[in-house]
Amino acid sequence: MNIRKIFIVSILLLLVLSLGFLVACNGETNENGEQERTTYVDEDGYWVINGVKTDIEHTGHKEETPPPVDDIGDYLDFYPKDDGTLAVAVGNAKYLSNIEIPSEHNGKIVSEIAIEGFKDAVNLKKVIIPDSVTSIGFDAFENCVSLTSVYITDIAKWCGISFGDRSTNPLCYAKNLYLNEKLVTELVIPEGVTSIGSYAFYDCTSLTSITIPSSVQKVDYHAFDNCSNLKTVTFGENSQLSSIGSSAFSGCSSLTSITIPSTVQKVDGSAFSYCSNLQTVTFGENSQLSSIGFRAFEDCTSLTSITIPSSVLKVDGSAFCDCSNLQTVTFGENSQLSSIGSDAFYDCTSLKSVHITDIAKWCSISFGNFSANPLYYAGNLYLNGVLVTEIVIPEGVTSIGNWTFYNCTSLTSIIIPSSVTSIGFEAFWGCTSLTSIKYRGTQEQWNAISKDYGWNSNTGNYTITYNYTGE
Repeated sequence: MNIRKIFIVSILLLLVLSLGFLVACNGETNENGEQERTTYVDEDGYWVINGVKTDIEHTGHKEETPPPVDDIGDYLDFYPKDDGTLAVAVGNAKYLSNIEIPSEHNGKIVSEIAIEGFKDAVNLKKVIIPDSVTSIGFDAFENCVSLTSVYITDIAKWCGISFGDRSTNPLCYAKNLYLNEKLVTELVIPEGVTSIGSYAFYDCTSLTSITIPSSVQKVDYHAFDNCSNLKTVTFGENSQLSSIGSSAFSGCSSLTSITIPSTVQKVDGSAFSYCSNLQTVTFGENSQLSSIGFRAFEDCTSLTSITIPSSVLKVDGSAFCDCSNLQTVTFGENSQLSSIGSDAFYDCTSLKSVHITDIAKWCSISFGNFSANPLYYAGNLYLNGVLVTEIVIPEGVTSIGNWTFYNCTSLTSIIIPSSVTSIGFEAFWGCTSLTSIKYRGTQEQWNAISKDYGWNSNTGNYTITYNYTGE
């Protein structure tokens, strides 16, 4: 008898368990008779929703929230903005691998990815960003270390997004940009775009070539920074480009040549630094360039020569430092150059020649220190294509600046006019071949000239001739 009772109870328990399983698979109903979803993770590690196995893997994270049934908006977070649009953040999608951000949510446009919006979404591999997004907040994708691809549909709008820093742009982790489902290798910016935003293509290693249309006026800071497979950059005919921002092409280690349009007025700091294969830099005819920024061409170790346009007023510190294969520096005819910053040519150990066209102008340049002057390494100064052994400083020059002829080992003789009233710090330091100084004034006038410390240090044994009248 007891055995029969046990058997019957067992059958009843099995029926109850079976009914519970069916309810779990098909979903429970709420008080309104509507079906509620049920979710669990199967033995293979995939989410099962209402009895249907999905392709979404469970990450194993204990706080992971089950994925939605239909709309991704069910688990992203949205925040209202003053303009009536929405900012989006990852919310409960934090542990998903693929996310497509909607262009609208509840009838409102999604225009922004919030500050730190997707931060620490460490399993995110693919993100699709709609054209409606015009702004991405600081560190929006910080620590999204699994990202491998970013999908967009409009390059022009992407160029217009304001990226605050490197981890604002998901490309800093993903490296690969897809336009309309196709991997971007040869990027053509559409005509009509006027600016390429900061960090727009930061670390986009899928890029091999870029065509920038004539309408672009500004390439902002870090725009193409660390695009290590970028080989060619082409600017459109009649380019309107006026500035190249800081680190805009820094670390583009496959870039071999660049022609900078004549309309460019500023090449900012580190713009082409660490372009280790950059062999040729050409400035357009009738260049309007006024300044070359701090470390602009630092460590361009394949660069062998540079011609600095006549329009340039200043070369900032360390502009060409560590260009270890640079052999020739040429300053354009009728150069307007007034200053070269400290260490502009530091460690340019292969320099052999410096070419100028105006001695008077050369004497007026303000050098930040001895390695601001390319003569420190080159030793040989050429005036209008001829190696300088005897320099004639023109009448009217009043000052020979600091480090002006520093280490000019080709110099054997110099003629100084009576108009000179000062000779700067280490002006003739290291002129080891110097044997003659010919002064057009009297000895008293020579003695009255203000001569800074070390003006004639480490020179050859020279004689001074006063009242010199020769050519």
